[in-house]
Amino acid sequence: MDGFPNIYPEETFAYVRVSTDDGGTLTRLWQVALDGRDDETSLDVDHGLWLEDGKKYVLEAYSESGTTADPEHSALNSRTAGFSLTAIVDESDSSDRFFLKDYFPLAEGIVWNYLQTYADGHKDYEVHCIGGTQVINDIVIHKMWEFDSGELDWYDYAYECIAWTKEGLTEYKSIRPDGSYNISDPPAIWFPASIRLGETFKHSCEITEYDRYDRIVATWPYSIELTLERVEDIEVLAGNFTQCLRFSGTEIDEGQEAEIIYWLAPGVGEVKRVFLNDEERELIYFTDRGKIYYPDD
Repeated sequence: MDGFPNIYPEETFAYVRVSTDDGGTLTRLWQVALDGRDDETSLDVDHGLWLEDGKKYVLEAYSESGTTADPEHSALNSRTAGFSLTAIVDESDSSDRFFLKDYFPLAEGIVWNYLQTYADGHKDYEVHCIGGTQVINDIVIHKMWEFDSGELDWYDYAYECIAWTKEGLTEYKSIRPDGSYNISDPPAIWFPASIRLGETFKHSCEITEYDRYDRIVATWPYSIELTLERVEDIEVLAGNFTQCLRFSGTEIDEGQEAEIIYWLAPGVGEVKRVFLNDEERELIYFTDRGKIYYPDD
């Protein structure tokens, strides 16, 4: 294998996932404890998979600091200076967790275009795209840009610094073009790394707004609570999406509580979001490395 994740002593977990070479996930995610292990320790992981002869598979082993994949072999093996991993093949797969990295991609160049409708009936467009990276706290994050025809008319655009970590989809910072920015402590978690049907995810943090001169403007508590209600198909302007995860819950931001519903589609991300009695948005266009969804004529 050409490259390996760098495992540092302070890191607690590595993650292992097997998928087909066309991107289909076979395992969900194995979380491997590294505590107490040294360079000579090996760990066998029985992930309950049936691998077909002659078909290529990808083994990913990664930590917060790096990733690697071997697309060549059914006899899967990944090794770093800190640990080694061997896939043990079996016919059954009893995993009942949904790993949300499969439902919210962060590949360079992805574009989501949403039609947003407000309680008073007016509408605007909101475009999100992944472009560029930045290093924060020694972690390489993705920039998710937002261009809004409505609410951001005095900013024109903004971007959020986000990354998938062992905690979930994590936002480290949001930045506006006038130089002002928000930082969450601890970093805000949008969605958990994994979840089961009926399980509830809870997260809270404190958000601080700074002006362009790094002076504190305001600080307020933020919290979110989401339950994975069910898996269902949904039709939006961009088309029909199957096997979507439907979350419902509450969000408290700047003292305002809102009931919220999200639908996440496999390999696409958010296809619909509803703030009850306030606003909703639905996907009207999506593109990712040749995969495109858009309204039918």
